[in-house]
Amino acid sequence: MPNMPALNDILSGLRTYLEIAFLLGVSFTLFRALDFGMNKFAIELPRKWLLNLGYCLLFSSILFPMGARFIPNEALLRPSAQVWSSTDRKASESYALITSVTSKPSAEPRSNLEGVVLQKRLVTLFISALMIGLLIALTRLAKEFLFLRRFLRSQHKIRKLGSVSILACSGVKVPFSAWIPGKNVIGLPIDILGNPELLSIAIKHEMQHHRQWDTRWVHVIGMLKAFYFWNPAVYLWGQILSQFQEFACDEALIRDQKVSPQVYGRCLVQAAKWAVGPRAILVGTTSMAASTSGRLLKRRINMMFNYQTGSSQRWLFILVGVGTLVITGSAAFASRSVIQDRAMTLTQVQALVNATSGQMIPITVNELVLAKLNRFIGTPEGRKFVKEGMARMPIYQAMIERKIKEYDMPSELIATALYESGFENSAVSPPPYRAAGIWQFVPQTARNYGLVVNDKRDERLNPEMETDAAMRYLTKLNGEFQDWRLALKAYNEGERRVETLIKTYNTRDPWVLERANSKESYLSGVMAMMIILKNPTLIE
Repeated sequence: MPNMPALNDILSGLRTYLEIAFLLGVSFTLFRALDFGMNKFAIELPRKWLLNLGYCLLFSSILFPMGARFIPNEALLRPSAQVWSSTDRKASESYALITSVTSKPSAEPRSNLEGVVLQKRLVTLFISALMIGLLIALTRLAKEFLFLRRFLRSQHKIRKLGSVSILACSGVKVPFSAWIPGKNVIGLPIDILGNPELLSIAIKHEMQHHRQWDTRWVHVIGMLKAFYFWNPAVYLWGQILSQFQEFACDEALIRDQKVSPQVYGRCLVQAAKWAVGPRAILVGTTSMAASTSGRLLKRRINMMFNYQTGSSQRWLFILVGVGTLVITGSAAFASRSVIQDRAMTLTQVQALVNATSGQMIPITVNELVLAKLNRFIGTPEGRKFVKEGMARMPIYQAMIERKIKEYDMPSELIATALYESGFENSAVSPPPYRAAGIWQFVPQTARNYGLVVNDKRDERLNPEMETDAAMRYLTKLNGEFQDWRLALKAYNEGERRVETLIKTYNTRDPWVLERANSKESYLSGVMAMMIILKNPTLIE
């Protein structure tokens, strides 16, 4: 599996991918409702305007979710669902059972580990299936494009109009237009070359497709169908845009009086007859027969005889266009709010730390602290541990703060007890360490600081006595290392081990030591708890 940052990036990208899929459905529904309403109430607007609106809605469905990635989570609505990106095993266990004043391995309950592995497998399986489907769809698209290119190269060019080559094509029944990089083409069936009337109208119609860039858009739709091969909304978008491309072409020819409506109508009927049969229209092309079902053919012919310029209804189009784009944008914002990723970035965490002041222990934000923080706020188990710990904290908070003030120590040290035990005073770690109490003293360290620990009495379970001992121990460690961060490492790993690490790596930089040789990243965990205590809304 990828490491944590890579996994978070993959999940974030997957979420955006799914948001685009959702928005494609929303935008198609809006456009289809607009089309239905126009027909229902006999509202005539220029089809070219509506076609461009369709393009805008389609692009908005892609751009809005991508832009929404830059909206900070705190600006969104309260989510009804969350993406748990973190997969750390330590966030899935009770931290009271795994940390203590000496370096020791973590106990990892089998059930939680299996849950994490299952989560990884499900994500991996889903992404793998998606990638396989995408590869198949892209391969099919590439084969169709190569077939089109080979077909066009094999046909005979009879003339050229500007940048458009006109080909006499064998094996096709319907006139078509196509674009491949560097080449604009109109393909004409050999059968109509002897019919001047049909030939003239076919060339004018297909030239209009080139002017509208429909021949480019057909490839855009093809790419979308490949990337969202499983999403019916993309196929529906392809159908309705193809229809409006034809409407816009019809409209342009009638508006500019390039053809007679009666003659043009007869050509459309003839094109519909030609289009009957398998592969009558080449993939990757546009054609005057692309929308010639009985209902649509009737609609196209009616439109030609009831053409309106639409200038008097410009305000209505602007209102409708702005309204649909606003709804699409709102849907993108809402989908971002409904499902939020709990993982934070280094930039976001650094901004939180910069906004706080007055801490005596400098809070460092790096990849280790970020990983720990995301494990606390990015898994259900981690959040449960922190929430329950903070719910118990008021029981001991006043006493701990009084002891901290009495020993003139940093107030941030209360985060150590939260990280150690979640303020679960009855927690006892498994043998051989058997750490206990809210500060998780092991028996020998407790005895060193005057606490009685035997079969009959355990003063570690007296929160005030253990807190006093913890303050004295931390004071000693800070005096020895002259750095609260090293003191915290020594609190967990033991002062001898920290001294050995300093000599081995010839540095007193706690983060160099943390990266070089640390099983638990204890300092990172305490720092993460300090950030949470300064920003408790992170676990809401």
